[in-house]
Amino acid sequence: MATIPQQPENKTVYQYAASLLRAGKKTTDIESALVADGLSQQRAKAIVKNLQHTRKASFTHYVSLHPQLHKIKNQVTRLIRRK
Repeated sequence: MATIPQQPENKTVYQYAASLLRAGKKTTDIESALVADGLSQQRAKAIVKNLQHTRKASFTHYVSLHPQLHKIKNQVTRLIRRK
């Protein structure tokens, strides 16, 4: 298993975890990799949760800026509310 590059910045840990997430790894596997590289279970879980939140917020922001996707999102939201 790859290890976190040894730099004192938290940014490096996030970049490592983000690269695993982009590679399609499961969140539990990412947490395990971070713990294996010396992070606490709590910190590893927080990092993965933050990345997931950032990814969701980024996608939501992209959808809101893209006219066609925003239109589709509104249509889907209306359909869901009807049920």
